[in-house]
Amino acid sequence: MQTGAGGANDARSRRAVTDADLLYARLPDFQLRVERSLALVKRSLMRGGIIAVSFSGGKDSTVLLDLVRRVQSDAPAVWFDSGAELDSTRDLCARYGIIVIHPALTVIEVWKRMGYGGHPRTDPDASLNLQRILIDEPAERAMRQLGAEISAIGLRAEESPARQKSARYHGPLFRTISGWVRLCPLLDWKYADIWAYIASRNLAYNSAYDDMAAMGIERKYQRISTLLDGKAATVGRYVYLKRCEPALFNRLAAEFPKIRAYA
Repeated sequence: MQTGAGGANDARSRRAVTDADLLYARLPDFQLRVERSLALVKRSLMRGGIIAVSFSGGKDSTVLLDLVRRVQSDAPAVWFDSGAELDSTRDLCARYGIIVIHPALTVIEVWKRMGYGGHPRTDPDASLNLQRILIDEPAERAMRQLGAEISAIGLRAEESPARQKSARYHGPLFRTISGWVRLCPLLDWKYADIWAYIASRNLAYNSAYDDMAAMGIERKYQRISTLLDGKAATVGRYVYLKRCEPALFNRLAAEFPKIRAYA
């Protein structure tokens, strides 16, 4: 499964990438960052075993997948279908041969248990279990099924103070309490690096980014996730869903009517 040149979106619709991204990709600092990340992937393989890529359908995991498969061409990748995902994400997963894993509960079921959108709160600990239900447990199940020993994730320290703290503590390659090796080759990458890599490698990426770019949504607010939180309401997530993914928007609005006020 090739993830590099030749796998691009239709050139007429590639609005998310710009000429500036290609210029940025020529910078020595960017090229050095790519080489360091590839070297880290190679170093992780010295520990032996299979690398399993955690794929979200977003820009970071798209770059992560390409980096890993440049080193281990048959590396499997898994996507956790929350039950409220974009059609464009499903299309990209099919294009890249991603293995689909279903969590025990959908994100809609979890949020209803948390009492979101006027639903009666039935699980006081649901918020604490959100990460566990939607990501951790499916990831552990996938690692066991694949017989993988290395879990690659598209974590970037730039995205939050908590991630910066974790990055300083663990570094880009460490062993988790579950026993698997965690590989984070994008830890020191910035937004500009991600898009420069996509542009320079001519990667196919989630077409939702083209739609969001056409709508004028700033890059820092462009997200593939459809999580039902306050931040989604303030950065135009529901406006995008209503316009570009009306079926999904209507399904979410049927369960959580208040999101219609933000679209």
